[in-house]
Amino acid sequence: MNRIYSFGFDGQHQAEAAVVTCVDFRFHQLVIRFVQEYLAGTFDLLTIPGGGKKFAAGETYAGEVAKAIETVCRPLHHIKKLIIISHWDCGAYGSSAAFSSPEEEEKAYRTDLTIAREMLRQRFRDLEILIGYVKVRGLLAEFVMID
Repeated sequence: MNRIYSFGFDGQHQAEAAVVTCVDFRFHQLVIRFVQEYLAGTFDLLTIPGGGKKFAAGETYAGEVAKAIETVCRPLHHIKKLIIISHWDCGAYGSSAAFSSPEEEEKAYRTDLTIAREMLRQRFRDLEILIGYVKVRGLLAEFVMID
């Protein structure tokens, strides 16, 4: 027996942005809510372990994500923005415990995201590229966008 679940679907085929974030499930709903409320109402969501870190390191998987943006998000969904969001306590960095202080952790995210943005600007000159990270403070998640 099959189970069928139905939801409304508006058929829209254009997105404002592509959002790249970490695969960490703890942050998915937070990232989606933040982006929808503050950065882009519609977007393609792509996940990559480590988020911005993988782009900064030039890893193959990040190249595949960039290729998806280039071959799908831009031509088919007509995106105008590329948003990269990393997060606190990321396992790709060894989690928060790998840093000697919260300031050191924050510096690592900011550095990698800045490098990632510069690399992506070379490939996507026509897109606005926004970068940021989710900083956890107790039971609060703060989004920090980097100018």
